[in-house]
Amino acid sequence: MAVIGQRIRELRKKNNLTQRELAKVLNIGKTSLSHYEKEERAIPLEVLIKIANYFEVDINYILGTDNIIKSDKRVLYVSDKEIEFLEEIRKISTYQNVLTSPKNYARLIEKKTKDYKITV
Repeated sequence: MAVIGQRIRELRKKNNLTQRELAKVLNIGKTSLSHYEKEERAIPLEVLIKIANYFEVDINYILGTDNIIKSDKRVLYVSDKEIEFLEEIRKISTYQNVLTSPKNYARLIEKKTKDYKITV
C-alpha cells in the first residue's frame, strides 16, 4: 500500500471509523474510499482537502511528504524513526506511570535510546 492510501486508512482506523462512515462524511461512495486506500484510483484534490480538514492534519502528512504531530498548542515535524520510537513507548504497560514520574521517564528514554542506537 502506498503512502497516501496508508495514511488515509491509518487516520480512519485511529478515529474508529469504518469506510462507510468516513465515505458518508466525505460525501463519496464507500467503494471510492476503498480504491483510494488501496491506491487503485487517484484521489481528487477536493477529497484530499476534505480528509485533511476532517482529521485536522496537514495535506503533506497524507501525501507522505511530512510527518506532523499536532496538538492544541503546537505542531511538530518528526521522522519515521521518531514515530516508531513513540509507538514503542506507548506499548509499554507502565506508560501512564512513566509520564507521572520524571525518574521513570528518564530511565525509559535511556533504555529506548540504547535500543535505537541514539546518542544523546
